[in-house]
Amino acid sequence: MGVLIAFLRGINVGGHRKIRMADLKQVHAGMGHTKVVTYLQSGNVIFECDESARPVLIREIEDAYESNLGVRPTVILRSPAELRVTAAACPFSLTPHREAKFLHAVLLSGRPAPEAVESLLAHDGPEEKQVVNDALYIYCTQGSGNTKLTLPLIERRLGVNGTARNWNTVTKLLELTNPQAGAQS
Repeated sequence: MGVLIAFLRGINVGGHRKIRMADLKQVHAGMGHTKVVTYLQSGNVIFECDESARPVLIREIEDAYESNLGVRPTVILRSPAELRVTAAACPFSLTPHREAKFLHAVLLSGRPAPEAVESLLAHDGPEEKQVVNDALYIYCTQGSGNTKLTLPLIERRLGVNGTARNWNTVTKLLELTNPQAGAQS
């Protein structure tokens, strides 16, 4: 059994594609996943399962959501260890003048091609951005509500799917999956 975190893209945003977290837990339990925990309404599900090949497991989860909940959000999976690597690779340091609420990690479905990364980094805007492996880090200097760097633009330029989480969510999920805090990784 291994612990995984499912990051769902585009649910409960602006009143669209509404899914109750209790329903997500029920779907995962119905798939045989154990120790299912959700965090926030944005679609973060921590669970234990016998891990099969990731693409197969992702398809099974997306299929289960569609058949049980009537929506098919994109799912990106990370193990707690992989999320720790993502957090450690963040190129932006937080200071009193650089707040966590303006820092976002876009978890990508794969590593984008170098030319795709160049295309995204050429996007004009005030945001600081950098791609490291399978994550895009964005520091929204003027607040995330004012950015023109949208997820559809990011996915189009990078050629991979993604879902964004602010840094406070990333660090909370790390806490929830920390073996020293009582969760398993």
